[in-house]
Amino acid sequence: MKEFLTLSEAAKVIPGRPHRNTIARWMHKGARGRKLKFWRIGSKIVTTESAIRQFMGVSEPAEKAATSPSHQAAERKLDAMGV
Repeated sequence: MKEFLTLSEAAKVIPGRPHRNTIARWMHKGARGRKLKFWRIGSKIVTTESAIRQFMGVSEPAEKAATSPSHQAAERKLDAMGV
């Protein structure tokens, strides 16, 4: 299940801590030709960290990239070599 963030929580994740109204505008009107993905759950509007990264054009965090199959294979080879 996705970890949903309210607009106020999303503001804490985004660099510069934009106002929650700015985040709502990104969801409804967009910016730079992109719209921030959001969901309505009851009366709340929520988004995810993944949607924020996609909107901002940022790749996945380093810990997710570090667990790629090629990285794991390299780790095993280094462990076998005693490095």
